Amino acid sequence: MKDNPKFIVRFPDDQMRERLKERAQRNYRSMNAELVKILERALASSEAVEGDGLPNNTPSTAN
Repeated sequence: MKDNPKFIVRFPDDQMRERLKERAQRNYRSMNAELVKILERALASSEAVEGDGLPNNTPSTAN
């Protein structure tokens, strides 16, 4: 088995985690696979990167 890089996600609240879980179930994916699919789509779209509505100096919620 390939040793894929790992990244820990801290959800801001339980509601977001639950929404991801429900979406993954609807799409017959694991939560990880669903999150990867969401990220792939967002990163593939230059509009998502340039037009996210956040100023470039917005601090990340991650520490």
